[in-house]
Amino acid sequence: MERLAFATVALFATIASANAQIVTKYSGIQPIEHPSSYAEKYFAEEVGLLTKGTVKVEAYANTQLGDAVANVQSIRNGTIGFTTVSASNLSKWKPKVSRSSPTWTPVHATCLPRRRSIPPTT
Repeated sequence: MERLAFATVALFATIASANAQIVTKYSGIQPIEHPSSYAEKYFAEEVGLLTKGTVKVEAYANTQLGDAVANVQSIRNGTIGFTTVSASNLSKWKPKVSRSSPTWTPVHATCLPRRRSIPPTT
């Protein structure tokens, strides 16, 4: 989780101006008491702390912004920045991705709008 938060901070820090605040959304599908919802909230808090408020991630739980398939489409549209879904929900956009796939491409490479260029992770 810390690596993801650090990578996100580094990405946003390179594109943020000195006085601008970037606000994005993290959409979860589990109830607020679920461990993944706690992790999403923790991620949002860590990004805020590490960027000293330059980047704000608003965490939403319990399908407030849509179900898993809608969240993947929202990532592609750019209306939300992050989501947590299973690989099976990505198969609509990348058919070779499924639960039985031995390897799969991370969400950021599969679902982000094609107009963005995201460097590969190592």
